[in-house]
Amino acid sequence: VENVVDTHLFKIKSETPEIFTFLHISNLIQLKNPEKILKTAFKLREKYSNFRLQIGGDGDVENLNKIIRNNKAESFIKTFPMLTLKEVSDKMRNSDCFILFSDYENFPCVLLESLSTGTPAIATKVGGIPEIINKKNGILISNSEAELYDAMELVLQKKVNFDNPKILHDFVENHFSM
Repeated sequence: VENVVDTHLFKIKSETPEIFTFLHISNLIQLKNPEKILKTAFKLREKYSNFRLQIGGDGDVENLNKIIRNNKAESFIKTFPMLTLKEVSDKMRNSDCFILFSDYENFPCVLLESLSTGTPAIATKVGGIPEIINKKNGILISNSEAELYDAMELVLQKKVNFDNPKILHDFVENHFSM
């Protein structure tokens, strides 16, 4: 039995953000690799200034803030604490691409929630993720910072063609709704 998504709460986005936004939401433990996501964003910023990263969830946000301050990245990386489901949905609808860079996963509902809002994802090829993410709704990568960088760059430069947000939402509605 697969996870289910409240597709009425995780509804499709109505517009795209002004500034290209990557998003990561998790419990911020080591196997989710939030520090590696930050490191990759720092590297991407050396070449591109037209994006931001929002990263947070249930976990040690202060440690992330310290890393961000030490790299003088406060202008383009924002953190946030644990959110309600409605706040998660709002963040997803106000993002262009979700990132899940985990060492291990089962069948992560957060990816289904992201797709339900019409937001494609970059995710590692672990656990059940390849059963969710494909070329039409995201990019599958190995757990490599170089591959994460390349995927973020492709998405930022709009060099990948994902299905439109309605198709992403309908996929979740048809297969994973309550």
